[in-house]
Amino acid sequence: MATPKFQPHGFIDTPQLEVQYRTAHFSNYHRGIHDPKEAQTVKLLENIFNKVIFFGNKDVFINSQQPPEINSRKACDIVIEYTESETFHTRVLCFIECKRTKKTTGYDLEQVEKQALEYCTAYLESDDNLSVVYACTAIGAHIRCWRLVKGDKAFLGFWGGPSPAAWDQYKDVGVDADAALIRWAIDYMIALPPTGREGQAIEDYGSIYAGQGKQPAGSGSQNQSLGTQQPAQAIGPPREVAPTMYPFNDTYYLIFSLDGEQKSTWQSEWSSKEASDGRLLAYHAVYNVFYYP
Repeated sequence: MATPKFQPHGFIDTPQLEVQYRTAHFSNYHRGIHDPKEAQTVKLLENIFNKVIFFGNKDVFINSQQPPEINSRKACDIVIEYTESETFHTRVLCFIECKRTKKTTGYDLEQVEKQALEYCTAYLESDDNLSVVYACTAIGAHIRCWRLVKGDKAFLGFWGGPSPAAWDQYKDVGVDADAALIRWAIDYMIALPPTGREGQAIEDYGSIYAGQGKQPAGSGSQNQSLGTQQPAQAIGPPREVAPTMYPFNDTYYLIFSLDGEQKSTWQSEWSSKEASDGRLLAYHAVYNVFYYP
């Protein structure tokens, strides 16, 4: 019998990642046939961040077993670091903590989130120049993204609000819609790092923790830093799309499908126009698409 042809899904874009994804995934636990190990989740996520999300980006580094601060005896499973502007030193962008578990009880989730929170708190307290840092917590092939402001006692999720230990807020890296949401969070982190990032214009840097500064754009220089390219100006009549809107602070992040690919934008990139029938529509000039609010 012929082997089924591999089809990319979510962040799983090669047969090799598919094998790692299936090994780390514990969706079959309740049938008693799977028992993923923590190391399998770490391996999967390291490869997704290295070979998919930040592929080709020489200013971002992914390392395992890194302490939250130099004197700590603890080590986080995975740490994403970015290159700081002018100094060329690397700074922590995001701590990623993974745990082995056979079930998704509140206690299991509390433990992995508590550990990540401790790493973030220790890191922020180690440097007076830092005010915010990011984190991801992962179990199996599911992940949730967070941010922590110095002085806060709890994370705020990039989606789902604070809601700690909420399994329904963990997203599957192999599901297209979930992967788009995760990528949005990572895009936001790299666009608004704790300090200025190498190659980042000062006008493109803002503050998410003080409610000041402009929101990061969904296309252009920030996305190019993630290894993607700014789309070329489209030619021809605009096409209608049906974006999914994700609230964030006082704005929205819009994800839609175009020519079989997922696109992501900030609400501020859309302009209001009047259609021939008098209805108002939202238009995106770069992608040459529109939707009716």
